[in-house]
Amino acid sequence: MVVLSFLDQTNTRLKSAGIPFRLRELTYKNEQGLLVRRSPWVQVYETGRGGRVKSVRGCSPDDEQNLDALLHHLKRAEEARRKGGKGLDWNSLDEFVKDDSGSIRRGLTYAELRKMRDAWVSPGGPKCKDKNPFSCLGSSGYFTQAFKPEELVKTSHLEEYALHTTESLLAHRGDLSQPLIPREYDSRGFEVAVQLINYLGSNGVEAASADLRLMLKDIRTKAGKRKAPKPRFNPSTPDVQAWLDKLVLLDEFRGWCMVMISTYGLRGTSSGTSRALRVRKTGLLMPLLWPASPTRVRGR
Repeated sequence: MVVLSFLDQTNTRLKSAGIPFRLRELTYKNEQGLLVRRSPWVQVYETGRGGRVKSVRGCSPDDEQNLDALLHHLKRAEEARRKGGKGLDWNSLDEFVKDDSGSIRRGLTYAELRKMRDAWVSPGGPKCKDKNPFSCLGSSGYFTQAFKPEELVKTSHLEEYALHTTESLLAHRGDLSQPLIPREYDSRGFEVAVQLINYLGSNGVEAASADLRLMLKDIRTKAGKRKAPKPRFNPSTPDVQAWLDKLVLLDEFRGWCMVMISTYGLRGTSSGTSRALRVRKTGLLMPLLWPASPTRVRGR
Protein backbone atom coordinates (compact mmCIF):
# COMPACT_ATOMS: atom_id res chain seq x y z
CA MET A 1 0.00 0.00 0.00
CA VAL A 2 1.40 3.37 -1.06
CA VAL A 3 1.14 6.11 1.58
CA LEU A 4 0.70 9.54 0.02
CA SER A 5 2.43 12.54 1.53
CA PHE A 6 0.37 15.40 2.92
CA LEU A 7 1.23 17.40 -0.20
CA ASP A 8 0.09 14.62 -2.56
CA GLN A 9 -3.11 14.13 -0.55
CA THR A 10 -3.90 17.84 -0.87
CA ASN A 11 -3.31 17.79 -4.63
CA THR A 12 -5.55 14.73 -4.98
CA ARG A 13 -8.36 16.53 -3.18
CA LEU A 14 -7.88 19.64 -5.34
CA LYS A 15 -8.04 17.56 -8.51
CA SER A 16 -11.11 15.59 -7.45
CA ALA A 17 -12.93 18.86 -6.66
CA GLY A 18 -12.07 20.28 -10.11
CA ILE A 19 -10.10 23.18 -8.64
CA PRO A 20 -7.57 24.60 -11.16
CA PHE A 21 -4.74 24.95 -8.63
CA ARG A 22 -2.00 22.58 -7.50
CA LEU A 23 0.74 22.64 -4.88
CA ARG A 24 4.37 21.69 -5.35
CA GLU A 25 7.72 21.86 -3.60
CA LEU A 26 10.95 23.02 -5.24
CA THR A 27 13.55 20.26 -5.30
CA TYR A 28 16.76 19.29 -7.07
CA LYS A 29 18.85 16.14 -7.34
CA ASN A 30 22.18 16.17 -5.53
CA GLU A 31 25.30 14.33 -6.66
CA GLN A 32 24.01 11.14 -5.00
CA GLY A 33 20.79 11.33 -7.04
CA LEU A 34 18.67 12.17 -4.00
CA LEU A 35 15.95 14.82 -4.06
CA VAL A 36 16.73 17.79 -1.83
CA ARG A 37 14.43 20.73 -1.11
CA ARG A 38 15.46 24.00 -2.69
CA SER A 39 12.90 25.98 -0.65
CA PRO A 40 11.14 25.17 2.65
CA TRP A 41 7.76 26.43 1.37
CA VAL A 42 5.17 25.11 -1.05
CA GLN A 43 4.16 26.90 -4.22
CA VAL A 44 0.64 27.36 -5.53
CA TYR A 45 0.31 27.30 -9.32
CA GLU A 46 -2.51 27.44 -11.85
CA THR A 47 -2.91 24.32 -13.98
CA GLY A 48 -3.52 26.18 -17.25
CA ARG A 49 -0.76 27.19 -19.67
CA GLY A 50 1.01 30.34 -18.53
CA GLY A 51 -0.67 30.24 -15.13
CA ARG A 52 0.55 32.22 -12.13
CA VAL A 53 2.86 30.79 -9.47
CA LYS A 54 3.39 31.99 -5.90
CA SER A 55 5.30 30.70 -2.88
CA VAL A 56 3.31 30.44 0.34
CA ARG A 57 5.53 31.61 3.19
CA GLY A 58 5.21 29.57 6.36
CA CYS A 59 3.49 26.63 4.67
CA SER A 60 5.80 23.62 4.64
CA PRO A 61 5.12 20.52 2.47
CA ASP A 62 5.01 18.54 5.75
CA ASP A 63 2.64 20.90 7.59
CA GLU A 64 -0.71 19.07 7.51
CA GLN A 65 -2.61 21.84 9.31
CA ASN A 66 -1.50 24.66 7.00
CA LEU A 67 -1.90 22.49 3.89
CA ASP A 68 -5.48 21.79 4.91
CA ALA A 69 -6.07 25.50 5.50
CA LEU A 70 -4.58 26.28 2.10
CA LEU A 71 -6.81 23.66 0.45
CA HIS A 72 -9.98 25.23 1.89
CA HIS A 73 -8.74 28.72 1.00
CA LEU A 74 -8.35 27.69 -2.65
CA LYS A 75 -11.73 25.94 -2.61
CA ARG A 76 -13.49 29.05 -1.34
CA ALA A 77 -11.76 31.21 -3.97
CA GLU A 78 -12.81 28.87 -6.80
CA GLU A 79 -16.38 28.66 -5.52
CA ALA A 80 -16.54 32.45 -5.48
CA ARG A 81 -15.25 32.57 -9.09
CA ARG A 82 -17.90 30.10 -10.26
CA LYS A 83 -20.58 32.35 -8.75
CA GLY A 84 -19.28 35.32 -10.75
CA GLY A 85 -16.62 36.63 -8.39
CA LYS A 86 -13.04 37.49 -9.35
CA GLY A 87 -11.58 34.26 -7.95
CA LEU A 88 -8.35 33.86 -6.06
CA ASP A 89 -6.72 36.99 -4.69
CA TRP A 90 -3.07 36.01 -4.89
CA ASN A 91 -2.12 38.55 -2.24
CA SER A 92 -4.33 36.65 0.19
CA LEU A 93 -1.79 33.82 0.17
CA ASP A 94 0.46 36.08 2.25
CA GLU A 95 -2.13 36.40 4.99
CA PHE A 96 -3.86 33.10 5.74
CA VAL A 97 -0.81 31.26 7.19
CA LYS A 98 -0.12 32.09 10.85
CA ASP A 99 2.83 31.34 13.09
CA ASP A 100 2.71 29.60 16.49
CA SER A 101 1.69 32.82 18.27
CA GLY A 102 -1.27 33.34 15.94
CA SER A 103 0.28 36.38 14.27
CA ILE A 104 0.10 36.75 10.52
CA ARG A 105 3.31 35.76 8.75
CA ARG A 106 4.25 38.30 6.13
CA GLY A 107 7.62 37.20 4.84
CA LEU A 108 10.78 35.17 5.15
CA THR A 109 13.07 35.60 8.16
CA TYR A 110 16.84 35.72 7.92
CA ALA A 111 17.06 32.49 9.93
CA GLU A 112 14.92 30.76 7.29
CA LEU A 113 16.92 32.31 4.46
CA ARG A 114 20.19 31.10 6.01
CA LYS A 115 18.80 27.56 6.16
CA MET A 116 18.01 27.81 2.45
CA ARG A 117 21.51 29.15 1.80
CA ASP A 118 23.09 26.26 3.74
CA ALA A 119 21.18 23.76 1.60
CA TRP A 120 22.26 25.48 -1.62
CA VAL A 121 25.99 25.50 -0.81
CA SER A 122 26.19 22.15 1.01
CA PRO A 123 28.01 19.24 -0.72
CA GLY A 124 25.89 18.17 -3.65
CA GLY A 125 23.82 21.36 -3.50
CA PRO A 126 23.10 23.44 -6.63
CA LYS A 127 25.65 26.08 -5.58
CA CYS A 128 28.26 23.92 -3.84
CA LYS A 129 30.84 24.96 -6.47
CA ASP A 130 29.83 28.61 -6.59
CA LYS A 131 29.59 29.72 -2.95
CA ASN A 132 31.01 33.21 -3.31
CA PRO A 133 27.72 35.11 -3.90
CA PHE A 134 26.28 33.51 -0.74
CA SER A 135 29.11 34.37 1.66
CA CYS A 136 27.16 37.46 2.77
CA LEU A 137 24.59 35.08 4.29
CA GLY A 138 27.20 33.01 6.14
CA SER A 139 28.01 33.05 9.85
CA SER A 140 30.21 36.15 9.54
CA GLY A 141 28.62 37.68 6.44
CA TYR A 142 27.02 41.09 6.07
CA PHE A 143 23.39 40.05 6.60
CA THR A 144 24.29 38.02 9.70
CA GLN A 145 26.05 41.04 11.21
CA ALA A 146 23.39 43.55 10.19
CA PHE A 147 20.12 41.74 10.96
CA LYS A 148 18.75 39.51 13.70
CA PRO A 149 17.64 35.97 12.76
CA GLU A 150 13.98 36.74 13.46
CA GLU A 151 13.93 39.88 11.28
CA LEU A 152 12.13 39.66 7.95
CA VAL A 153 14.05 39.85 4.70
CA LYS A 154 12.99 43.05 2.93
CA THR A 155 13.46 44.33 -0.60
CA SER A 156 15.05 47.50 0.79
CA HIS A 157 17.70 45.40 2.56
CA LEU A 158 18.69 43.66 -0.65
CA GLU A 159 18.67 46.92 -2.60
CA GLU A 160 20.96 48.62 -0.06
CA TYR A 161 23.34 45.66 -0.18
CA ALA A 162 23.50 45.70 -3.97
CA LEU A 163 24.05 49.44 -4.32
CA HIS A 164 26.47 50.20 -1.44
CA THR A 165 29.68 48.75 -0.03
CA THR A 166 29.18 46.45 2.96
CA GLU A 167 31.74 48.38 5.00
CA SER A 168 29.82 51.63 4.63
CA LEU A 169 26.48 49.89 5.34
CA LEU A 170 27.76 48.42 8.63
CA ALA A 171 29.34 51.74 9.62
CA HIS A 172 26.09 53.57 8.83
CA ARG A 173 24.03 51.14 10.94
CA GLY A 174 26.33 51.88 13.88
CA ASP A 175 26.40 55.63 13.27
CA LEU A 176 23.80 57.24 11.01
CA SER A 177 26.13 60.16 10.35
CA GLN A 178 28.45 57.84 8.43
CA PRO A 179 27.84 58.12 4.66
CA LEU A 180 26.75 55.24 2.44
CA ILE A 181 29.37 54.65 -0.24
CA PRO A 182 28.04 53.45 -3.63
CA ARG A 183 29.58 50.39 -5.23
CA GLU A 184 31.36 50.67 -8.55
CA TYR A 185 28.70 49.29 -10.86
CA ASP A 186 31.24 47.89 -13.31
CA SER A 187 33.02 45.94 -10.57
CA ARG A 188 33.04 42.29 -9.64
CA GLY A 189 31.49 43.07 -6.24
CA PHE A 190 28.35 44.57 -7.80
CA GLU A 191 28.09 41.67 -10.24
CA VAL A 192 28.22 39.14 -7.37
CA ALA A 193 25.49 41.03 -5.48
CA VAL A 194 23.28 40.97 -8.57
CA GLN A 195 23.91 37.23 -9.00
CA LEU A 196 22.77 36.63 -5.42
CA ILE A 197 19.55 38.63 -5.78
CA ASN A 198 18.70 36.99 -9.11
CA TYR A 199 19.16 33.55 -7.56
CA LEU A 200 17.01 34.45 -4.57
CA GLY A 201 14.28 35.70 -6.89
CA SER A 202 14.37 32.54 -9.00
CA ASN A 203 13.95 30.46 -5.83
CA GLY A 204 10.87 32.14 -4.49
CA VAL A 205 12.35 34.77 -2.18
CA GLU A 206 9.81 37.53 -2.72
CA ALA A 207 12.04 40.25 -1.27
CA ALA A 208 14.15 39.80 -4.42
CA SER A 209 11.30 41.30 -6.43
CA ALA A 210 11.09 41.46 -10.19
CA ASP A 211 11.25 45.27 -10.05
CA LEU A 212 14.47 45.17 -8.04
CA ARG A 213 16.08 42.68 -10.39
CA LEU A 214 15.07 44.75 -13.41
CA MET A 215 16.49 47.92 -11.83
CA LEU A 216 19.82 46.20 -11.08
CA LYS A 217 19.95 44.79 -14.60
CA ASP A 218 19.51 48.29 -16.05
CA ILE A 219 22.24 49.70 -13.78
CA ARG A 220 24.59 46.89 -14.79
CA THR A 221 23.87 47.42 -18.49
CA LYS A 222 24.48 51.17 -18.30
CA ALA A 223 27.75 50.61 -16.42
CA GLY A 224 29.19 48.91 -19.49
CA LYS A 225 31.88 46.28 -19.67
CA ARG A 226 33.26 45.15 -16.33
CA LYS A 227 36.55 46.87 -15.62
CA ALA A 228 39.73 44.85 -15.46
CA PRO A 229 41.00 43.92 -11.99
CA LYS A 230 43.81 45.99 -10.55
CA PRO A 231 47.26 44.69 -11.54
CA ARG A 232 49.08 42.57 -9.00
CA PHE A 233 51.86 44.21 -7.04
CA ASN A 234 55.34 43.46 -8.39
CA PRO A 235 58.17 44.23 -5.96
CA SER A 236 61.28 46.05 -7.16
CA THR A 237 64.63 44.25 -7.46
CA PRO A 238 66.05 45.92 -4.28
CA ASP A 239 62.92 44.82 -2.36
CA VAL A 240 63.38 41.24 -3.56
CA GLN A 241 67.09 41.25 -2.66
CA ALA A 242 66.38 42.56 0.85
CA TRP A 243 63.69 39.92 1.40
CA LEU A 244 65.98 37.14 0.15
CA ASP A 245 68.77 38.26 2.51
CA LYS A 246 66.38 38.00 5.47
CA LEU A 247 65.12 34.59 4.32
CA VAL A 248 68.68 33.20 4.03
CA LEU A 249 69.34 34.23 7.63
CA LEU A 250 66.14 32.47 8.78
CA ASP A 251 66.65 29.26 6.79
CA GLU A 252 69.67 28.79 4.55
CA PHE A 253 68.15 26.02 2.41
CA ARG A 254 64.86 27.77 1.80
CA GLY A 255 66.69 31.01 1.15
CA TRP A 256 68.90 29.30 -1.44
CA CYS A 257 65.83 27.78 -3.13
CA MET A 258 64.13 31.15 -3.44
CA VAL A 259 67.33 32.77 -4.72
CA MET A 260 67.45 30.16 -7.50
CA ILE A 261 63.80 30.72 -8.36
CA SER A 262 64.26 34.49 -8.34
CA THR A 263 67.32 34.23 -10.55
CA TYR A 264 66.35 31.53 -13.04
CA GLY A 265 62.56 31.25 -12.75
CA LEU A 266 60.76 27.89 -12.90
CA ARG A 267 62.53 25.52 -15.25
CA GLY A 268 61.53 22.35 -17.05
CA THR A 269 62.46 18.90 -15.74
CA SER A 270 65.55 18.81 -17.96
CA SER A 271 67.22 21.55 -15.95
CA GLY A 272 66.36 20.44 -12.45
CA THR A 273 64.75 18.03 -10.08
CA SER A 274 61.11 18.35 -8.99
CA ARG A 275 60.83 19.03 -5.27
CA ALA A 276 58.31 20.57 -2.87
CA LEU A 277 58.70 23.73 -0.86
CA ARG A 278 56.38 24.65 2.01
CA VAL A 279 56.01 28.42 2.12
CA ARG A 280 56.37 29.66 5.69
CA LYS A 281 53.74 32.41 5.52
CA THR A 282 50.83 30.46 4.05
CA GLY A 283 51.75 26.87 4.82
CA LEU A 284 51.01 26.05 1.17
CA LEU A 285 52.87 23.10 -0.34
CA MET A 286 54.14 24.21 -3.73
CA PRO A 287 55.68 21.81 -6.27
CA LEU A 288 58.65 23.68 -7.70
CA LEU A 289 61.47 22.89 -10.09
CA TRP A 290 64.97 24.07 -9.35
CA PRO A 291 68.55 22.84 -9.92
CA ALA A 292 69.42 19.85 -7.78
CA SER A 293 72.57 21.37 -6.27
CA PRO A 294 74.49 24.65 -6.12
CA THR A 295 77.37 22.94 -7.93
CA ARG A 296 75.24 22.43 -11.03
CA VAL A 297 74.27 26.09 -11.01
CA ARG A 298 77.83 27.34 -10.59
CA GLY A 299 78.96 25.02 -13.38
CA ARG A 300 76.74 26.71 -15.94
